Amino acid sequence: MEKILIIGANDFKKKKEALGYIASELDFPSSFGGNLDALFDCLCDIENKVNIAIDPAVVDESPNWYEALYETIVDASHENENIHLYFPAITD
Repeated sequence: MEKILIIGANDFKKKKEALGYIASELDFPSSFGGNLDALFDCLCDIENKVNIAIDPAVVDESPNWYEALYETIVDASHENENIHLYFPAITD
């Protein structure tokens, strides 16, 4: 079954919260290191289809860690064809 994950820049106050949410939703192994390198590795190992909607619009206004999280997810999607990214439209 395909999973759907929605990540917004303002959904999490700390990087640790965002990483925990992603790990939980995508059933990462208990050995998940809780850092961006481990996130990249686990995303690259996903064998089932995953749809990730991630908000790129507020990278400049978001916490410092969000841009690195965003880039890690995008990089992993280039390595793993099972990750499909969606970028929500910006509305005023």
